[in-house]
Amino acid sequence: MAVTAFRSAEQPAFSKGRGRFWLARIMITWGLFSGAMAFVSGPISFVSLRFLLGAAEAGFFPGILF
Repeated sequence: MAVTAFRSAEQPAFSKGRGRFWLARIMITWGLFSGAMAFVSGPISFVSLRFLLGAAEAGFFPGILF
């Protein structure tokens, strides 16, 4: 759900020519949220962290294709 919501918001960064830095930001936040999944203690924290993880990886696939 977060991937589809944030995918269009990531596109202007790639069109401005700063794709290399934007992909690095995506990978760093994706790794941080993936690592934080080890500390999930309940269903609410799981759902909220999965939403943040989806928001972090939203621009990865379009950025790789760009």
